[in-house]
Amino acid sequence: MKGLEGLDISVAVRPHPASNMQYYREQISPYKNARLIAGGDIIDDIADADVVITSYFTALFESLLMGKPAIFYNLSEFVDGTEISKMLAKNGLARYSRPKEARKVIEAALRGEDIRNGHTLGAEALEFYCGKVDGEASRRVLDEIERMAGAKKEGSA
Repeated sequence: MKGLEGLDISVAVRPHPASNMQYYREQISPYKNARLIAGGDIIDDIADADVVITSYFTALFESLLMGKPAIFYNLSEFVDGTEISKMLAKNGLARYSRPKEARKVIEAALRGEDIRNGHTLGAEALEFYCGKVDGEASRRVLDEIERMAGAKKEGSA
């Protein structure tokens, strides 16, 4: 939140469901432009956002799949050197590790600037982590369930 002081924005803070909500209430209480979201459908919250800042990969990928500008806040730098970190870097996804770096990235995103350093999260990278993004995921899941249950022979339509 410190990196956002003075910006004319409202901030919705949605902690991980396993987080200590009281801790977050205390952290955001000094900020008039912040509110805490506890529960509900994260998809609705992402849809309502102009920019999504997250330190969780699930929310990151959901945001990207919904076409929302997403910024990865690498809180503990625990992902550095991992495959997912390499993918994020390769595809130019906006990220920061220190609050003072946040403001520049967030201001650019709010102005509609490309915060991905001229890259997009490539279709192959998104597909690797999320599966095909073609509107047919439910059909593939049902087909696999039927196949596993023996109700459908492999290769049949």
